Amino acid sequence: MATDITELKRVEEELARLNRTLQTLYQCNQALVRATEEYELLRSVCRILVEVGDLRMAWVGYRELDEEKTVRPVAWAGYEEGYLERIDITWADKERGRGPTGTAIRTGAPSWNNDFLTDPKMAPWGAEAIRRGYASNLSLPLMSHGEAFGALALYAGDPAAFNENTFEQYTDLANNLAFGVTALRTREERKRAEKALRESEARFRSLFERSADSMTLFDPEIGRFIDANDAAARQIGAPSREALRDVSPVDISPERQCDGQLSSEKSAKIIQVASAQGSLRFEWLSRRYDGSESARDIVLTAIPFGERTLLFAVARDISEHKRAESEIRQLNASLEKRVAERTSELVRSNEQLKRAEERLRRALAKEKELGQLRSNFVSMVSHEFRTPLGIIQSSAEILDDYLDRLEAAERRDHLQSICKNTRRMAGLMEEVLLLGTLDAGKMEFKPASLEIRTFLRRLVDEVLSATNRRCPIELLVDETPVEIQADERLLRHIFTNLLTNAIKYSDAGRVVRFDIDRVGAELVCVIRDQGIGIPEADREWLFNPFHRGQNVGDRPGTGLGLVIVKRCVDLHGAKIKVESKFGEGTAVTVGLPILNRVSLL
Repeated sequence: MATDITELKRVEEELARLNRTLQTLYQCNQALVRATEEYELLRSVCRILVEVGDLRMAWVGYRELDEEKTVRPVAWAGYEEGYLERIDITWADKERGRGPTGTAIRTGAPSWNNDFLTDPKMAPWGAEAIRRGYASNLSLPLMSHGEAFGALALYAGDPAAFNENTFEQYTDLANNLAFGVTALRTREERKRAEKALRESEARFRSLFERSADSMTLFDPEIGRFIDANDAAARQIGAPSREALRDVSPVDISPERQCDGQLSSEKSAKIIQVASAQGSLRFEWLSRRYDGSESARDIVLTAIPFGERTLLFAVARDISEHKRAESEIRQLNASLEKRVAERTSELVRSNEQLKRAEERLRRALAKEKELGQLRSNFVSMVSHEFRTPLGIIQSSAEILDDYLDRLEAAERRDHLQSICKNTRRMAGLMEEVLLLGTLDAGKMEFKPASLEIRTFLRRLVDEVLSATNRRCPIELLVDETPVEIQADERLLRHIFTNLLTNAIKYSDAGRVVRFDIDRVGAELVCVIRDQGIGIPEADREWLFNPFHRGQNVGDRPGTGLGLVIVKRCVDLHGAKIKVESKFGEGTAVTVGLPILNRVSLL
């Protein structure tokens, strides 16, 4: 009878333990359903495990990808009493990483211990654990995409707390918790991506609305403009840009173009070619609302929009330019006639003709340069916008159509792709707007006292973060003033662009050196990389807008970085020098005048 009673009590205790476990799992799952924030979820689960599950202590640790492979506690509950500060757990395969928690993270499999006193693997933590009443421990990996990003560690005062009856339930709880954390992170990433996309759209709309050039959006399927800016309306004298919507190009054109083609036939050919090859530049004769005609230089770019293709047009009125060309031709004819009629004035007439020809050549060269600049700009915008817009559109459609069927890794990849490409478009817009501000003379030089060392260290940290620490940066600022008089905004543009270029055109892991030294009345700043270098043929064009080296490959860029640097250096009254060896690296030296001398450190 005594044996029967003992067995009955054992069964009752086991049933009670199992009941507590099931009730614990139920409440933890409820917390998972209600969770809106990652670390609050972790704290709630730890609290339920202790209060409902009758555990001595529970905690969650995340693995760190540092050199020591540290396990960082992020949430806990129960009788902890400083335990987590003293145990120094790692997930590396060494003594302090062979306990249950380090093993669970390293192997991706559960690990447990039922006797802190006798298990030699628990020696590094045994004394601290026993002091707090821990008798047994179960550590479960938190898995995502086939690897552990952390572990859930459970501690009980009963050596028999973890057995075959509770092991499976706790494993399910850990898997559910890992899924919940991953889902919360994915939700936050999606929110950030959506916000970045909205901001990028707002920047593009701002450029569209404020541009001095005519900009229109044309739908080839319906043969009508679907949007236009105010400059487009002004260019043809329309009462408002709304008047251009639902209008075709032929509606605002004469019957025939300058080359004799019917406007309707020429328009159809232009739409066909631009849609097929991606972009097209041409001249077009339009009819203004007052009945007069104007010649326009138009660049047409095809933009993917779902399953359709829209045509984005940027146009400039070149009527005055055409008239000027006609006048120049008439002037040349008049000069030639005068030379023939007045032989006695031959020398003087020849000199006047040579001066007129020189002015013409300069005018034509300038116009060609401006035309090339516009073409480079449009080509750059077309390429740099079309590619990320296509990627964003594709990822957004995939998420919209197949969200519930995609693996978490695939969803995160698409969201990351949207984030990356919206940031790329935002950066492009910021560079274009900044260059416009500099060229318009609206960027003022405002020197102020600047603590140079603090500024440089902070800037280097920002660049490392923005480039995901792709290349290390060695900053040397030995003999530099404590403070200088400088414009912090301009310095930020200068060094951010130069450091970013050095990293972008270097292989991952190659060191970028940033040396700062005082030479006389100058602060000499040298940025050296071990990257691809600059071909000799490209060096004379380094500070020309939208020009990029022949060897940049598929590395993204606008060709504006060094132009912005040069403008900011000039505003500082400073000097810049670029030295490069093709395939070996580049060194950029900026000499900043020290406007206010102070004592050295």
